[in-house]
Amino acid sequence: MTGPTEKPAGLPRSERVLRLLLFLGLSIAYVLLTPRKFTYGDGPELLAALLNGGVAHPSGYPLFSLLGLLPARLPWATPHFNATFFLCALPSAATAVVLFASLRRLEVRSAWALVGALLYAFSGPVIAQSIRLEVYALHCLFIALTFWALLRYAQAPDSPRWAYLAVLFTSLGLTHHLTSVFLIPVVLASLIALNRPWFFRPRTLLSLLGIGLACGLLYLYLPLRALANDGLVLSWNDPRTFERFWFHVTGREYTHLRTLEGALPRLARFHTALNGGLLPGALFFAAPGVFLAWRRYPAVAGPALLFLLQFVAYIATYDIDDIRAYDPMAFPLLALFFGVGIDGLFRLGLRTRLLSKRLFQALGPGVLLLVLGIGFLSRLGERYEATLAEDMSEQVVAALPEKALLLTEGDKYLFPMWYQAYVRRPERGLVVVDMGMFSSTQSRWYRDFLRRRHPDIQWPSEEEVHAPDTRWKEQLLSRNAGTWAPFALLKEPWDVPGSCAVIEGWLHRIVPCEDAPVASRPTRYARHIYVARHAAHGGKNYLYDAARRHPSGTDRLVCVVEWFPERDRVLSVTWTFEGPNGERHTLGPFSLPKESTRNWGVLLEAQQAPGWWTCTAHVEGEGSVSTGFDLTE
Repeated sequence: MTGPTEKPAGLPRSERVLRLLLFLGLSIAYVLLTPRKFTYGDGPELLAALLNGGVAHPSGYPLFSLLGLLPARLPWATPHFNATFFLCALPSAATAVVLFASLRRLEVRSAWALVGALLYAFSGPVIAQSIRLEVYALHCLFIALTFWALLRYAQAPDSPRWAYLAVLFTSLGLTHHLTSVFLIPVVLASLIALNRPWFFRPRTLLSLLGIGLACGLLYLYLPLRALANDGLVLSWNDPRTFERFWFHVTGREYTHLRTLEGALPRLARFHTALNGGLLPGALFFAAPGVFLAWRRYPAVAGPALLFLLQFVAYIATYDIDDIRAYDPMAFPLLALFFGVGIDGLFRLGLRTRLLSKRLFQALGPGVLLLVLGIGFLSRLGERYEATLAEDMSEQVVAALPEKALLLTEGDKYLFPMWYQAYVRRPERGLVVVDMGMFSSTQSRWYRDFLRRRHPDIQWPSEEEVHAPDTRWKEQLLSRNAGTWAPFALLKEPWDVPGSCAVIEGWLHRIVPCEDAPVASRPTRYARHIYVARHAAHGGKNYLYDAARRHPSGTDRLVCVVEWFPERDRVLSVTWTFEGPNGERHTLGPFSLPKESTRNWGVLLEAQQAPGWWTCTAHVEGEGSVSTGFDLTE
């Protein structure tokens, strides 16, 4: 074993204060960015599982679910804010502190260790996962803790408590996110390399196995939780039997997404995400960091590289829409290598006199901290990203009549409506049917849940759902016609024969085509129309606060139309705002390229007379879509 010996116990007071300030500062920064409303993504579905006592999507996240039971029910703020603060913001702040402590253990100077920790904390993807309810922030904390424990064990191989802690953090990670399995060969290789005789003692092996099995018992939460409800609570995959439980926790319903096809483009995307998510050029400094870390602690640096290689292979062969959310799992180790690398390069510059010691002390870390601060400020717009989910779902619920049948398409629409139907508005008896899940061969549990929850709906049989002609949507609508009014939240244009989708704000009303031959034409391209506020940060546009009522004089009030992707032509769109006193303001026409999925017209502050307004978007050669909104005094 090479590298310095264990450092004396105890930390200088200045170091303890710096760690505390780092944790508190980042926690406050994340709190200021965290939206009170729930967002698009997995957040609404995770919240529904926490508040309803259901089971979340695979692998079920038992540790996350147990830790979130209390925060989601706290009386202040909102469930989304409370759960996000405890399960995402605090873990991300703690991860940065662990990275700082690890860099100091790797003999990196305090200033550069702080830069490495902030590089992680202020990266775009990490900020995004720290201010919205997702599972990745807690996962990154376990990755950082595991390597911190391995590093401590490398510095004191005669202190087995660090080896036990490394196994504990890995085991807890396995009860949270399945990709923690990549830590198993990493930890085993490191422990064997550091102290082979101790590792292969029967007592040691039994102790390590006992830690893993004890943590694994947390998975019993899932079947027990599913058994405790009456079958009317949404429990993904209904894991009440061992077969269903194993199917759920191993994520087998996603195995069809594993493919080598498209691996190279996904690798290129990941490389681009690293340069955009971390500080541009960070990989340049991380490369020498790998070399220096290997020289000091090969039994830690080698396993770290093994983890990164496994992770890169994983994301390159996983064809899933939200694969970008997985990128930050590599960031803790890249931040460590960055800190070691930049510290080593500056030490080299000082030794060779390429750099002035005085200049280095005065400008080096300060300049990088300034760059990181500017990077953080450019990402302030993240507090608006994806926050339309609650506005959308609230307006959809308000617009739906009694006995409405709502068809959704994709998690973006399904999860917010699940939260509305089963948490916030259960008395409405909303019938929310995701078309993809309902027809999936692996989602019999979902169809059974809907049949139990809504027995007065005439559901297609299993044979009809899996029939080659896939006419189950047509059968569902026709059998319930006259009793249940059909609506849809669409990801792609409506394609059910005999019916057309007429846009009504966020919703599409499904009607027989002969009943609305003209009104249905504009919906060939338009997906939603709504009024929101616009903000621009870091070169990106953000839309938020999509309310039906705004105070007059609102800055950057816009009328937005979202369009179906992959249209067959470039659109020419003209916007018209009509006010309460005969005001009429026209914008455009504007050209909308085929690849654009949304655009908007702005109602200026000086034009905003109080009263009821109508916004209309007219598509040349097609028709118009409209929505109304109220401006108050």
